[in-house]
Amino acid sequence: MNRIENGNTFFSLSPDGRKFELGFTGEAPTLSGERGLFDMMVCLGERHEWGIAQEDQAATVTEEGRALVARYGRIRHGAAEHDVRLELRFSLEADGLACEANLDNRSDLTIEEFWFPWVGPFRGLGPDPADDTLILPEGFGRCARNPAAYVARHHTAYMAPDQKRVLACSHYPGGKMTMGWFGFYGGDKALAFLSLDDSFQTTGHNIARDTPTGLLSAGFVRYPFLKRGAWRSPRSLVRLHRGDWHDDARAYRHWVDAAWWSQAPRPRWIDQMHGWQRIILKHQYGEVFYRYADLVDVFEGGKPYGITTLMVFGWFRGGMDNGYPDYQADDALGGEAGLRHAIAEIQRRGGRVILYANGHLIDVDTEYYRKIGKRICLKTSQGSEYREAYKFAGDGTYLRNFGAREFVAACQSTPEWRERLIEIGRYMASFGPDCLFFDQMGGQTPYLCFDPSHPHAGPAMAQGPGKNANLPAMREALIKGHPDRALGTELVSDCLNRHVDFVHVANFGASPSAEALPEVFRYTFPELLYSTREIRDETDHVRRMNWAFLYGWRFDVEIWRCRGDLRQAPAYGAYMAKLIALRDRWPELLMTGKFVDEDFFDVGAGAFAAKGYTGGGRAAIVAWNFTTHEHRLDPKLRQSLRFIEGATLTGPLHPGDMVPPQSVAVLVYA
Repeated sequence: MNRIENGNTFFSLSPDGRKFELGFTGEAPTLSGERGLFDMMVCLGERHEWGIAQEDQAATVTEEGRALVARYGRIRHGAAEHDVRLELRFSLEADGLACEANLDNRSDLTIEEFWFPWVGPFRGLGPDPADDTLILPEGFGRCARNPAAYVARHHTAYMAPDQKRVLACSHYPGGKMTMGWFGFYGGDKALAFLSLDDSFQTTGHNIARDTPTGLLSAGFVRYPFLKRGAWRSPRSLVRLHRGDWHDDARAYRHWVDAAWWSQAPRPRWIDQMHGWQRIILKHQYGEVFYRYADLVDVFEGGKPYGITTLMVFGWFRGGMDNGYPDYQADDALGGEAGLRHAIAEIQRRGGRVILYANGHLIDVDTEYYRKIGKRICLKTSQGSEYREAYKFAGDGTYLRNFGAREFVAACQSTPEWRERLIEIGRYMASFGPDCLFFDQMGGQTPYLCFDPSHPHAGPAMAQGPGKNANLPAMREALIKGHPDRALGTELVSDCLNRHVDFVHVANFGASPSAEALPEVFRYTFPELLYSTREIRDETDHVRRMNWAFLYGWRFDVEIWRCRGDLRQAPAYGAYMAKLIALRDRWPELLMTGKFVDEDFFDVGAGAFAAKGYTGGGRAAIVAWNFTTHEHRLDPKLRQSLRFIEGATLTGPLHPGDMVPPQSVAVLVYA
């Protein structure tokens, strides 16, 4: 075996590259496998997504400096050898095993997918693999106990060859995966995968469960769709260590800060904003809930509860999710002058207005689609369009069952779409709103686009790189020179969200559930500002708002799915007002402070979920008693801090005091 080590870990490869070992120095290998460290899906003739036999591939391994390099002169596949040259380079750094790959395809194969690094098979990290946990950056974060059981839940039942292996694969950036890393934890060991890719191409976070053995493999999927020519894989890092997921979050953030992080300062009013009422004026099927003149009364209805911002949907002629990307003020709602007057009046009374447009969808029943959109929308490998449907309904049945309005998705790499987004933004800005909001630009599936007329370098380079270029261009054209104007979007994704001032969310973890672990994203990117979602009435609103308060999210008020306002939900408003008042006591901690999870304290398991914030030389513990009984809150501090003051929704609080059931509490230290 060829071996490299750095004092903490070692990595070994057999002379033919088939066998690998990864472990801690001085110990037996933690992981070992006999099928190499990559996998490949190819196309030959009419057969697509044809997996090569990993065990049939043989390399020549050499030690070059402090790296091991495996070179494959041929790929054996389909009872033949193919002129595909592959070089895998592995080097141990202080932070993990760096993995790089180069492909040179001179064959008739199309290399559709390249899985690298691809580590496995392994049973688990701890003595009992069922006790291991899998941390995924799904939405705000998912913690899945028993990783093999988690993957088994992704059995397709019929659509895939699950008798071989079951795949749990989701995509970054903008799909379910919101950061470029994930990890396994168990037995005081951690195995994490970091994608160090600042191109932001579509990448799969992939975990496979071998059906005959139950063993796991994991790594990243890239989509080169390489016919003939050369391709270089983005760099990846495999981290084997003794810490927990916080160590991997810090390692990923360290790379982000050095590689691509930037963030424009947001307007002060965004930091001070507790949330908004999200209102639909006119819906997809023609129903009008409000006219422009009604917006002033809606604003006044939220004001007593501490909500002084409106997010206005469906203000245009077609109505919500209809007619995109054509946005024109509707004469039936009050015309351009009516919209402009309503916004100005709300601002005169101390409020703010956010105007909505969609940054992703093109309605197929529009002239824009017929003239331009059909050409610039995303295309599948068959040349057809990706279609999305959004069903909204009135009082009957046909719309909700048969009336879905169809859209195509714009290819974000096309210059025509960037120009259209900026044009839409300028039209919205002409009404004088405080914020321009472009829906779905912070996320949505990072589709592969196969239209050869589009200017992206390959199918995987269409959406992530396109949005990453469009958002700063929009900011330059629409926000620069207007220091009080904000830019917002929907959906969570680290590299895209840095370009906006706040994010309206619809991702996993925004509401409490058994596997939700929002601290994964909040800890990695504490400076990004997010909102709640789907608290729509006075059903379960207390529990959901407590969850939001714990994680520092702003309140998205969408009464009756944006068909109503706070005047119809007084209990909802009253409880939210109490939380806002508590948050307003320490805004430098609870509004703009840094989320630090439980770095400086521990409350133990049981009755409380608790998170820490720092800011202005002080620290705060926010705790939520999620049980039906009162419990004592007595955190154990890991740092030398002095208690200053504290409170619940009903009065003062000191460490060791009782906290009422289903209530939140704040303790402040210096």
